[in-house]
Amino acid sequence: MYRVIVFIVCVFILVFASIVHADFPAEETWRIELDTAATVLGPYWQDEDGQTFFLVGTRSQVLIISEEEIVWESPELSGYVSALNHVDFGVGDGQEIIAATVDADSGRIYIFSGDDYDEHIEYAMFGEWGNIDPTWGGEMANDKYIRTIKVFETMLPDSNKVVFTGNRGIYADGGYGGDRNYYESGRIDKYSLRNSHSLDSITIGTVIDSKIFNLNNDEEILIAGTQQFGESWADRPPSRSSFSRCSISLLNNDLDVIASTNLAGYRHDLWEADNLARYYSLQTLNHEDGESLLFASYRDSTGFHLAKLTIPELEIIKCIPIERIAYNLQIFDLQDDNGCQYLICFCTGNWIGIVDIEEFVIVDGGNFLDEPVIRTHISNFDNDRDLEMAAITRNEFIMFDLGELPVNPSSQLPWKPEQYAITAAYPNPFNNSTRIEYQVAQPGQISLSLFDLTGKEVTRLFKGWKQAGVYNQMLNGVGLPSGNYVLTLNANNMKVTKSIQLLK
Repeated sequence: MYRVIVFIVCVFILVFASIVHADFPAEETWRIELDTAATVLGPYWQDEDGQTFFLVGTRSQVLIISEEEIVWESPELSGYVSALNHVDFGVGDGQEIIAATVDADSGRIYIFSGDDYDEHIEYAMFGEWGNIDPTWGGEMANDKYIRTIKVFETMLPDSNKVVFTGNRGIYADGGYGGDRNYYESGRIDKYSLRNSHSLDSITIGTVIDSKIFNLNNDEEILIAGTQQFGESWADRPPSRSSFSRCSISLLNNDLDVIASTNLAGYRHDLWEADNLARYYSLQTLNHEDGESLLFASYRDSTGFHLAKLTIPELEIIKCIPIERIAYNLQIFDLQDDNGCQYLICFCTGNWIGIVDIEEFVIVDGGNFLDEPVIRTHISNFDNDRDLEMAAITRNEFIMFDLGELPVNPSSQLPWKPEQYAITAAYPNPFNNSTRIEYQVAQPGQISLSLFDLTGKEVTRLFKGWKQAGVYNQMLNGVGLPSGNYVLTLNANNMKVTKSIQLLK
């Protein structure tokens, strides 16, 4: 009887394991060795021929990698690259690379432009160290460490070249042997690259990660994952104390906080380092039923965790423990026989955790890769039937094949556009802004631009890859003279136009 029971239990375990098992099918296709250690995996983009380019930051340069080779590299930079973006402001300069660097003594922002990115300007970041002496007297402040550089598409093109930077700040005051306060926080700046100054800022905590998210294809918001830490101590306990917290915040392009929630926060003894709340990474998903979701990894006094939240309410649906620090989260949109989507958690070492998004449970985990990766992108980069994963390790850029891209019936449009069209501009005529709706019939490179009646391109609203579907794009008329204009959609050798009128 005992053997029968054991046999039944073993069969149940095997059946259950076969149901939840979700191996990560990464097969390396090519890799490139880097001269110096990689620090940042920036955005990727495609040209008109469908070739994909990846932006990579290292301890001394910015690189563009494509089709198994480094196709461009910047001059030697002052410090390692801490943040990257690739932007077409649509104001005549073409696409530009924005890079932030930092080292022990200075921070810089570089802007590379021109047909071959052969033109660049450089300027110091706005923060510098204050007065510091060996006894910790005086004050110190450091805002030169930019962690993220983000751009609202609805603000493009923008002749002011406005970006949003997430920074790390360190502040301290007091003297040795007496009361001393130490505070690590940071801020988000609405920053003008053209004028080299902050237009507005908000103190919100050290920005670890951020993302521009299009909410229901209607409104863009900035999602920021932040952490704060503070210490104060005198000659003796119990005056020694500290606090830490990690949070998620949603902001609009005026830097108004729409919503915010604390994932963890404490006040505790100064030396209880294990109690520190720390934030690591975030990922977002427009779910199949229209619900927008956010996933965040963080640490509290009990260990490492993943949280599943709603957007924009930031209501925490569920939290689960995870074995290690999940410093990089990716959505793996592979549908198995049970119709599951997965959240891939890249953790310290080369451990990967696989989470069923619907049930929000870890269904698999292990060392699926031969070596640790720092950052990844998962997408269909070469427009075939396979998903790919681009990754940077400490000294290499690696491309993986993830297998055939399956069809997810629940994510298909109930109606697929049969033709390319600009279906609406509302309002029209318009004063300051108008919302443009357009259709893309087949996946491919598209561009949406505004021309005046002489045929001159006034602004480029979008250029890049789009799947088949219906899209919305805001046009900001601030700075444009009144008159008649022509919207032009170019896609797959097709061209459609629509007349609009700006009245002021």
